[in-house]
Amino acid sequence: MFFYFITTVIVLCYLFKYYIVHYHYNYWKNKNIYSFKTNFPWGNAYDLLNMKQSFSEAYTEKYFQIKAARQKEGGFFFLLTPQYIPVDLEIIKNILLKDFNYFTDRGVYYNERDDPLSAHLFTMEGNRWKMLRAKLSPTFTTSKMKMMFPIMSDVAVKLRDALGTIKNDQGVDIKDMLVRYTTDIIGTCAFGIECNSFKDPEADFILFGKRIFIESNTRKIINFFTFVFPDFMRSLGVRQLPKDVTDFFMKVIRDTVTYREKEKVSRNDFLDLLIQLKNNGKLNADNGQHSDQEKESLPEYENSPNLTIEQIAGQSFVFFLAGFETSSSTLSFCLYELACNEDVQTKLRDEIERVLQKYNGELCYEAIAELKYMDMVLSETLRKYPSVPVLNRICTMDYKIPQTNLLLEKNTQVIISIDGLHYDPQYYHDPQKFDPERFSDENRSKIPQFAYLPFGEGPRTCVGMRFGMLTMKIALTFILKDFTFRLSSRTKVPLELDKRKFLKTVVDGIWLNVSKNERLL
Repeated sequence: MFFYFITTVIVLCYLFKYYIVHYHYNYWKNKNIYSFKTNFPWGNAYDLLNMKQSFSEAYTEKYFQIKAARQKEGGFFFLLTPQYIPVDLEIIKNILLKDFNYFTDRGVYYNERDDPLSAHLFTMEGNRWKMLRAKLSPTFTTSKMKMMFPIMSDVAVKLRDALGTIKNDQGVDIKDMLVRYTTDIIGTCAFGIECNSFKDPEADFILFGKRIFIESNTRKIINFFTFVFPDFMRSLGVRQLPKDVTDFFMKVIRDTVTYREKEKVSRNDFLDLLIQLKNNGKLNADNGQHSDQEKESLPEYENSPNLTIEQIAGQSFVFFLAGFETSSSTLSFCLYELACNEDVQTKLRDEIERVLQKYNGELCYEAIAELKYMDMVLSETLRKYPSVPVLNRICTMDYKIPQTNLLLEKNTQVIISIDGLHYDPQYYHDPQKFDPERFSDENRSKIPQFAYLPFGEGPRTCVGMRFGMLTMKIALTFILKDFTFRLSSRTKVPLELDKRKFLKTVVDGIWLNVSKNERLL
């Protein structure tokens, strides 16, 4: 009996493999779409899943293989899951903007019931996402940014003072310093908490922030299965975040909101705005300072339900994630490039001094708006080091690619390689070179639309983009005015990125030598 059982299992396994290899893996070929040689059971993801390639490298490689074959799109298999990879800008435009109603969802795992912090603007889908987006968009108007500007500037002063304690030309892990800066800004703006990260490197927000990005083997397995089988894992009540992390952030939000409501405390920060959305369903009068795009969302936003305490926590949490990792990483890469290109650093410092002199040495919101070259420098940093390597979407309904016979079936995954676009010599001459002049007023218009996607594009573009850029510009203004940054011998050039991480993470960190500017001595 045992012999027959084993024989049956072997035969079934063989038939399953035969079906996958000879039928399932021909899915894209049968649609006349350029595809890659598969390897059961990995599909096209062997190097990615075995950590021989990062997410960025895997999909950038496929992007250029499709381009080399003179095709507009390609088909990829992540294990047994077919993924559609467009490289043509018109198709990308259709997916992200013109036909967005077919691609509203990212397909990122969340579990609102069992893991409330995972249900936020980045992960949520369908009408729940639309309601939340409509509510949160007005929290980032010009007047709201001005309101939070003094809070952010105070934290930048602490960053400047911390760098001032470093001896001339002493090396520092700049990412560590900038994580403290962005943690303090998000801690105070989104959670109403003074983190004091510069005085206490072991502050709770720093420790729990690091916990989020440290993956144990168990968490790696959980993350893998939530990526491959999201609906099934959600039905099992699986949570991605460690329970102690969720408990910490939920308690901070509940305690702070309760205190502010009871004592009628207002600090003019992001959390104040979320509390308004919780209690009133809308923000207080804003003197009409909405952009045309923001005004379009206001009618839907005005009539949608009030935020819950869990939703407040989720939005504050994703705000924290963005600040803790992506903003600090972008600033780190920016200072690395400035250290490698001293002429760019000098030109940017001269602009800062010139603009501040116009405002009597005081940094204000209006002064930030005049730092045109700084905007070029950050734009080029985001081209070379976009915060995420790909944009992912789910086809929510059967969709026919315009002017083709290709039908994308419902639930098909779509992967757009941001790194592929940003390093494509068709759009950027000598793409490995750090050249802020690409984003001058004259040259920026030459970059085709949808060839530059650091914050995404269309209705799901990053809602906190303006806040993130302001956070980075304030930091650069305060520290470049007083300090010069040069490469440390401890930094590997070129930078070595960690293949195990989805976000760009430098192996052994970015070490820079910091010295006070001579004109200040």
